[in-house]
Amino acid sequence: MRKYHFTYDISKSDNYDEDKEYLLYLFHLTNYESIECYTKSTFIITYNVEFTPSRLFDFLRNNLQNNIYYSISLISKYNNGRPVLSEKQDLNLNRNFQDELNQMDFDVLELLNNWNVAPF
Repeated sequence: MRKYHFTYDISKSDNYDEDKEYLLYLFHLTNYESIECYTKSTFIITYNVEFTPSRLFDFLRNNLQNNIYYSISLISKYNNGRPVLSEKQDLNLNRNFQDELNQMDFDVLELLNNWNVAPF
């Protein structure tokens, strides 16, 4: 497994909700193993080991809109193989995020918003 730390800022967006949905839609296209949200504007995304970082970075660079500012990095590991993550995590925020994510129908959102993204 590889974990990535993705931080974004869409606060200057004219349509915050739509931009966040688009961002989640892009990650949906990458077939992640899991995505978690313990702090606002930050995701921890897990992919299998065969997934190459450059492919993800290129995909985001090519498909993210100009009004979405972001930083993404591979999370380093300790010698015991556990990811280096903050101990302070808002578990309720992640539960609410997971509920929101489970309710999203990305196929419908793609049609409604006319998102034309090349397959990942």
